[in-house]
Amino acid sequence: MKEEIAARLGQLTPHVYVLGRVQLQDVPALMANCDLHITASEMETRGLTVLEALASGIPVLAPRAGGVMQNIEDGENGFLFTPGDRQDFLAKLTKLIENPKLRQQMGEKGRESMEQYSWDETVRNLVAIWKEWIAKKKLLA
Repeated sequence: MKEEIAARLGQLTPHVYVLGRVQLQDVPALMANCDLHITASEMETRGLTVLEALASGIPVLAPRAGGVMQNIEDGENGFLFTPGDRQDFLAKLTKLIENPKLRQQMGEKGRESMEQYSWDETVRNLVAIWKEWIAKKKLLA
C-alpha cells in the first residue's frame, strides 16, 4: 500500500517518501528535511506527529476529525480536509505543493502556535496555578 500511495503522490511531485513508523531518535532529522506533513488518521486523540511537525515549522494537512483539530488552525498553520472528500484533500495538498511561500508562512505560524508548549510557558503556567492556589488557601485560613 505504501508503494501505491507514493506512486500516486509522485504524480503531483517527484519527491514523495512514505516512511511508516520512524524511530524516535530519527524524528528531528526527518522533520528538518520535510516540506509538509500529512496525516489521514481520523482517530487521533492529540496527534503527536502533528505537534512535532508544527513545532518544526512544517505545515500540516489533516482530516477535520479527532484531536488533531485542536492544534491546526485551518488555513493558518495547515489545512483540514473533510474526511472522505478526495477533492478537498487533493485541492489542499496541491495548494501546499505548488506554493512554497504559503508553506513557509504556515510553517512559521505553526512554530509560533507551539510556543504555548515550551518549557518556559509551562513553568509560567504552573507558577500561576500555584500562586492562585496559595492565594485561595490564605483566604480560607
